[in-house]
Amino acid sequence: MSKKMADSFVGVYPVSKTLRFELKPVGRTLEYIERDGVIDTDFLRSQNYIKVKKLIDEYHKAFIQKVLEKTTLVGLEEYVSLYPQISEVSFPEDGIDGIEWTCDLVVESEEE
Repeated sequence: MSKKMADSFVGVYPVSKTLRFELKPVGRTLEYIERDGVIDTDFLRSQNYIKVKKLIDEYHKAFIQKVLEKTTLVGLEEYVSLYPQISEVSFPEDGIDGIEWTCDLVVESEEE
């Protein structure tokens, strides 16, 4: 392959490189890590996180459900009647980024 032909491939595509770094304890740091059980504690914390995350997710889901049960939508009937017209809407070829979106739907929540 001639040199000129090879030059046509240089700089054509971006190059992705992965950098790897390693933290190495310096001085007595390793001794402190082993003495205080940092690695074991971190492993235990990661295992507990998996269990607690499931519990927190369930709590969050129940909280959202409780709040939504007390919520009513005002003016929903108007939007229900407009829904069949949505299929008639056409978007510009360059996408929907340039469209200004508005929403007049009011959400009321019953306070305890």
